[in-house]
Amino acid sequence: MSKKAKLSQLHKELQEKPKVESKTKKQKIVSSKANPNRGERGGFLKVTITLPPNTLADLKRLGIERKLQGQKDTDVSSLIRESLKIFFESQG
Repeated sequence: MSKKAKLSQLHKELQEKPKVESKTKKQKIVSSKANPNRGERGGFLKVTITLPPNTLADLKRLGIERKLQGQKDTDVSSLIRESLKIFFESQG
């Protein structure tokens, strides 16, 4: 697929995504589970982020610590989702 075709497709997808217009809808998004059970993540979108090496190392270390304690959702994506949920809830 050419670069122009990819950009056109991305533009179309962005136009189709519903926009959060009201505070009620925002609250609904924030109040949802950060890490739903496997099989309930069909609506999730994949994103790519860039992190400093130390931040990624800290996330991996935290995941390993939680895994050793027998906790669930110890992967980097789950930890980031959990952190973002807490952040958005703190923004009111």
